[in-house]
Amino acid sequence: MQIANETKAKVLATDVIICENIWSSMRGLMLRKELTKGQGLLIDLHKDKNASIHMFLVGFPIDVIWLNNEKLVVETREDVKPNTIVNPSKFARYVIELPKGTLTKKPVSFGDRFSF
Repeated sequence: MQIANETKAKVLATDVIICENIWSSMRGLMLRKELTKGQGLLIDLHKDKNASIHMFLVGFPIDVIWLNNEKLVVETREDVKPNTIVNPSKFARYVIELPKGTLTKKPVSFGDRFSF
């Protein structure tokens, strides 16, 4: 599976870890050594809701994209540091976690449409 920004015709990840249940979503990237170029984590919350993330037991910074039920970007954050909590200002169904620097190399804008 790949994660692509359809609006900008850019692929952001080709090696995707999918989290579809509460347990895999809660674990996320905990205890992993890194996310390398081309990797990503996709969390499906199954409906738009508060999609805060925590970076406890994650030893590296990441970039994050939040998408609504229509797979449109509602928020992004770059360089989210370990041992932090991020509460986006908008509800989201999907959370995409990518290696730090991905959003600098492949910028994403509010309202961009994604596919996966």
